[in-house]
Amino acid sequence: MGDAVTEGRVAWRDPAFDDSTWAQGKGELGYGDGDEATTVASGPDSTANDITTYFRTSFTVTDPAAFTGLEGMLVAVEVHQGSTSSSDVSFDLMLRGARLSSPDRARRR
Repeated sequence: MGDAVTEGRVAWRDPAFDDSTWAQGKGELGYGDGDEATTVASGPDSTANDITTYFRTSFTVTDPAAFTGLEGMLVAVEVHQGSTSSSDVSFDLMLRGARLSSPDRARRR
């Protein structure tokens, strides 16, 4: 996942967006708790933290034809602070998928 505090309001959610300059790391992502696996930028100083932090990651599906409604293969999340004086942000996400058997799926093959 990456972090950014000055990206556009919508462009960063587009799968084609270039996030190569964003920090990369494992979750938990954030700052201030002391238990983060990856620390992200908090802002210009400890009394003026950024109000929004952006996270995104792409993922691979070995058989995308087995799923319906799967578009983009990107998870994009915006985390908003209640105030710029908030002392921490934490974000951790696990995404799991499972193939389900159904009569409809059997007919499609």
